[in-house]
Amino acid sequence: MREHEDDLLKKFSQVIVFYENARLAYSFVQDAIEDTMIRGIPTSAIIYGVSGTGKSTLCEHFEKIYGKSSAVEDAGGVEFTTTVINFEIPAEITIKGMARNMLIALGDAAPTGSSEQMTYKLITVLKTAQVQVIFLDEIQRLCYATTKEVRFRALQWLVSLANKLKIAIILVGTEECADLPNYNQAFRRRFQTLIELKEFTFSQAANSDYMGTLKALDEALYSISKLPRGLHLHDPSISAALYLATGGNLEFLRAIIYKALKRRLRSTDNTGLQKEDFLAACEYMNLPTIADLNPFAVPLPDALHAIDQYRIDLLAQKEKERAKIIKAMRP
Repeated sequence: MREHEDDLLKKFSQVIVFYENARLAYSFVQDAIEDTMIRGIPTSAIIYGVSGTGKSTLCEHFEKIYGKSSAVEDAGGVEFTTTVINFEIPAEITIKGMARNMLIALGDAAPTGSSEQMTYKLITVLKTAQVQVIFLDEIQRLCYATTKEVRFRALQWLVSLANKLKIAIILVGTEECADLPNYNQAFRRRFQTLIELKEFTFSQAANSDYMGTLKALDEALYSISKLPRGLHLHDPSISAALYLATGGNLEFLRAIIYKALKRRLRSTDNTGLQKEDFLAACEYMNLPTIADLNPFAVPLPDALHAIDQYRIDLLAQKEKERAKIIKAMRP
């Protein structure tokens, strides 16, 4: 029985909902990849947003669509090819360190040589593997004040890598990345597209991104689990409490729903989702909640008032953070 429940939970976890913001991001990245393939001129992009807004999920989806791996044998032996590859910027950023990390990810256990030698080897390996798209994650590490000395060279290196490979490079990171193109004109020309994945704005409108996503997840949840109908994710009290618990962060939102579903599936009651499932799900989670107590214990009018105040405070906070980022990025 437990194995069956685990299968249902896994299936629900794999459900992807493309709300309007995600569909727009998908479209822009797809254009960057396809335009590069057609024109032969690198047209790359930057996907940015706060953690938990679905950036990794979007990249994984593209890997499934464009990623094709195979083994080809020629006179020199067996060569492995892959059209899409995903790297991560190292915590300690240097040109040599970035090239070395990528070579390790490509199967070279102990790459050696100067930064120029490792870059040349990296380009050779990527061409041999017939890579068409590179996703490079955690790019916000180039925005930190401690990386100011290497930032210009790192951006130039990425431009050079795109030019020599003539493939799309998709950079992925947090909201600090929005200002990277302002720092280097050559970088701006190659990375022309900026795509922001945002946390949900609270709305009770049926056609909003937030309610549309909850409805899609609700339909998937009940379809996959075969539970009797109970509470729905888009019910006013549930949707408000979910937002109160998460501030519109998709990752936390899905984690709460997952835990509530898990509790209900393992319950002996033959009922759909109940409020106590959500209460229990939030009890021990370290949530970015905007409430002083369990969000599902907050009356609906109080929850709506707290969400309105949160929206006001968030706008003021974002203005301060953006001014701080711009100041830190100045040469």
